[in-house]
Amino acid sequence: MSMSDVRLHMSDDGPEGPAPQPPLSPSPLAPADSTPSVSSNHSPQTEIKLRRLQERLNMQYRLHARASKYYEYLNLKFIGPAILISAFSSIASFLGTAGFMSTDARNYFGVCVGILTTISTMLQSISGSCSFNTKRDSFLAAADEYGKLITMVEFELAMPNEDKHEFFDRIEAAILEIQAKCKFIPPLFLVEECQSRNQSARNMNVTAVQTTAPQSMSRMPNMGE
Repeated sequence: MSMSDVRLHMSDDGPEGPAPQPPLSPSPLAPADSTPSVSSNHSPQTEIKLRRLQERLNMQYRLHARASKYYEYLNLKFIGPAILISAFSSIASFLGTAGFMSTDARNYFGVCVGILTTISTMLQSISGSCSFNTKRDSFLAAADEYGKLITMVEFELAMPNEDKHEFFDRIEAAILEIQAKCKFIPPLFLVEECQSRNQSARNMNVTAVQTTAPQSMSRMPNMGE
């Protein structure tokens, strides 16, 4: 290779290598990105509705969970003594058949066994006729279903990805299904207690907002200065 060829090569590419090419501008005929932009936030009205729905579901969850605990307590209040009485009745029956017992003692234990068995049967019959165990299971299942709906609403608030009308219709259908399965009414004092707590929480939130608003206005700079 001659020196003239080397000089010609260096003059074309420069001493540091090939010259950088200018970036290619996008063609005006190139198709634009056809991916639809999905909004990740709800409108203020929809978010308010979701918050109210979440509040209502939380109240129903607490109400049915407490009702389940209440009927479990009533069930144990009758079944627990019945189990103990049955145990004492079995012990008395065993002692009544022992050979070292006198005839009077055997008769005494026989009478005690009859009385204890009658009391145990009566307690079990009261618990069964009042359906304490059935009510406990029914309210517990309803509370579990309300907990699932609360999770759905929380996910929709955090990561909205469904049509609001379809979502509200689906929640409404699920609530009606829960009410149809749970055929018992919660105790009135538990309903009033949950409503009172819910109202107290609302009042606290309103008070907090009213307290925060004047402070935020006082921190705003005076535009006239």
